[in-house]
Amino acid sequence: MRAHVRSYKVCVISGASRGFGQAIAVRFVEEGAKVLGINGRLMFETWYQCESFLLSGKIKLDQIVTHQIPLDDFERGFKLMQSGDAIKVVMQIPQS
Repeated sequence: MRAHVRSYKVCVISGASRGFGQAIAVRFVEEGAKVLGINGRLMFETWYQCESFLLSGKIKLDQIVTHQIPLDDFERGFKLMQSGDAIKVVMQIPQS
C-alpha cells in the first residue's frame, strides 16, 4: 500500500461502514495520504437510481467489471488499472 499512497496521496472513501471506513482511513493517514469522505443527501438518491437501473436490466455490468479480487490483493488491483488491463476492479471484503 505504501507505494500507491506515495503515488496518489489521496484516498476517497464512499459508502463504507463507520468501523471499516475508519480503519481504512487510519491506515492511509499513517502513510501520509489525504483522506476524503463522500456524503450527502443526493448520494443516497443516486444509489437508489443506480439500483433501479441495475435491477431493471437497463445497465449491464458484465463488460464493465473485469476483475473481482480479495481486498488483501489490492496491489494487484492497482496494477491492473494502471496497466489498462482492467476497466473496473471490485475488491471483495471478507465476511466476519
